[in-house]
Amino acid sequence: MLQSIVFLANNPLGEVFFAPTDVILSHDPLRAVEPDLVFVSKDRLSLIGEKNIEGAPDLLVEILSEGTEKRDRREKFALYERSGVPEYWIVDPDTDTVQVFRLSGNTYQSPAEFRRQDVLVSPNARIIAPFGVSPHKSARGSPDHLSCIASKPIKTGKGRGVWFP
Repeated sequence: MLQSIVFLANNPLGEVFFAPTDVILSHDPLRAVEPDLVFVSKDRLSLIGEKNIEGAPDLLVEILSEGTEKRDRREKFALYERSGVPEYWIVDPDTDTVQVFRLSGNTYQSPAEFRRQDVLVSPNARIIAPFGVSPHKSARGSPDHLSCIASKPIKTGKGRGVWFP
């Protein structure tokens, strides 16, 4: 569904991680989650450990599939909100939409919804995301599907990528 999701300006803004990357959130330190995409800004790189990310990253992205939709929309939504994740995106390949939830105080605001012709500007993650439709909708959630997510070169390895301008 997404041809490109991230457009960066002059300097590297942080690091992006693809699943499988464990994120341990403060409200449930014994339970790790594996979002489809994680963004940690350069101001918060101290969250990145050798084996996982500990604490609330700037942005978490989940790509819905039949087996994960309920969990992504309910359980992970509540966990990310309680844990103070500033921005949470739910990508729905079936409807070609992205719902963006942003924290206001301790709760997520009603979602902003973006379609393939829209441009999403993220004040929390400081990124701009033009959307497009992937020709391979059947690849929901696969690494090939996730490789469509960055519009700038990504240095990858073991589920980790670094954004370069």
